[in-house]
Amino acid sequence: MKIKKYTPLQVFAIFLCGLLAGKFCFSTTKEGIGISLFNGKPSKLQSVINLIDNRYVDKIDIDSLTELIIPDIFLKLDPHTKYVPYENRNYSEKNIRGQFCGIGIEYSFMNDSLLVVYTMKDSPCAKAGILPGDNIVKADTVEINSLSNKNSVSTILLGEKNSEVKLYVKRQGVDSLLVFNIKRDDIPILSIPAGYQTDSLTGYIKITSFGEKTYNEFLQKTKDLKDKGIKNLIIDLRDNGGGLLYTARDIASEILNTGDTIVYTVKRENEIEYTITDTISHPLCKDLKIICLVNYFTASASEIMSGAIQDNDRGLILGRRTFGKGLVQTPIALSDNSLIKLTTSRYYTPSGRSFQKKYEGYATDYTTRIKKGEFDSANAYVFDTTKVFRTKNGRKVYQGGGVMPDFFIGADKRFTNGLLYKLDSCSLFSKFTARKYGTMFQKDSAQTKKFFVEKLFENEQKLLDDFFNFATLMNIKIDVKKDKKEISAIKQDVLNQIKACAYYIMCDYDNYYKYLNLGNPDLDSAGSLFNDFSRFESLLKP
Repeated sequence: MKIKKYTPLQVFAIFLCGLLAGKFCFSTTKEGIGISLFNGKPSKLQSVINLIDNRYVDKIDIDSLTELIIPDIFLKLDPHTKYVPYENRNYSEKNIRGQFCGIGIEYSFMNDSLLVVYTMKDSPCAKAGILPGDNIVKADTVEINSLSNKNSVSTILLGEKNSEVKLYVKRQGVDSLLVFNIKRDDIPILSIPAGYQTDSLTGYIKITSFGEKTYNEFLQKTKDLKDKGIKNLIIDLRDNGGGLLYTARDIASEILNTGDTIVYTVKRENEIEYTITDTISHPLCKDLKIICLVNYFTASASEIMSGAIQDNDRGLILGRRTFGKGLVQTPIALSDNSLIKLTTSRYYTPSGRSFQKKYEGYATDYTTRIKKGEFDSANAYVFDTTKVFRTKNGRKVYQGGGVMPDFFIGADKRFTNGLLYKLDSCSLFSKFTARKYGTMFQKDSAQTKKFFVEKLFENEQKLLDDFFNFATLMNIKIDVKKDKKEISAIKQDVLNQIKACAYYIMCDYDNYYKYLNLGNPDLDSAGSLFNDFSRFESLLKP
């Protein structure tokens, strides 16, 4: 019989993880933060580690042992308590800071290379002359075809500020490889990439996360829209996984009325930790009707904001039930600059609701909701109605499992199955548009970008033919004759997606989202509600 062998490090990692199955807590003392097992008694963990370090027969790397143990400890807790090793902190915090250090491209794997689908404005790559449609085949000494996934690519393209990476690029129409020496720099991340008018009276703002710069971005976008005469505002929180609480607080304060409660937190002994209220005397959005768009991936700080708007009857929440993350993580830096994000309390909406979902089935929650039909019907999910909460106007609301919208809209079916799903799921629209850019232009300039969309759409039928030919080259099985009816039905959606990607290449994010949102049922329903004043107001009444 074959016996599986373990290294000494693995043996002790397994042993210590078993030891830690009991209860433990983190304690804060005057001396600092330490680990204390079994409700404050002397740490058994530290005693065992000391024994191993001082007396074990083989030399053990205690730091490596600790790195193995800590993640397993947190598996015994809630799904959001996390250990972040020092080397991962930069990537973990980049969205919060609103920037990261890299070269400034978006890419997609294509034919054993990286297809550049977008170069960020004023980024190192843009300044060096790398274009959408270029194929990166080698970075320094690493052949791209040897990399297995995007994580491997990130380790090459990201790095310290002012460090260099040499890129070898194949450009359409150029026989030899082009070589670029790129110096990495800070790359800004726009947490509010778009703010535009959907009609003369309605503005739209997309918030992708709540970072350090989001509040100021929100103020600027909202002021610009108000100057154009809007009376209604759609705030898109779909796919917004959260971020900084104080940023969500500040934005909510510009929407709610002075003195309104935004959120409060409760600690382990059911003691209220703190309550956050709106203290702004003249909120920027005071005279605007508000609709927030939400979906399954709306989480944490986004749920705080949408819950506050709902409970204070300040606007309508439209879409699908949100994620259900109502736990507070406190970041605690350890001596080696690694980080623990420890759950220390729970969020509650102004009416007293917790929106945290159950821990059981966390990993399969998305597929469970699909199977139950939750993305198609408001009645597929039933809240616990044994405890009723009331909004400021007296409307009934319930807790647990996220924030339920005031007005349910089924998910956009266009991209969930069929041919359009096939085309979208493999990023074909962005790949095709980038390749078109590379074919049309061998250099980049303001004049080039100005006429890109116009030139691209000179002949829409030829553009569609080229697109479906490209799909075939990318091994997407399409029978033009057999699928003729479906192709005809999705024609306008295909053109809108290509146009959106073309504007994205041009760094025109307002038009990118404008065309991306065309035909979307969430946006269409929001517009209809704003146009029906009596219906809008009735939804805010008991």
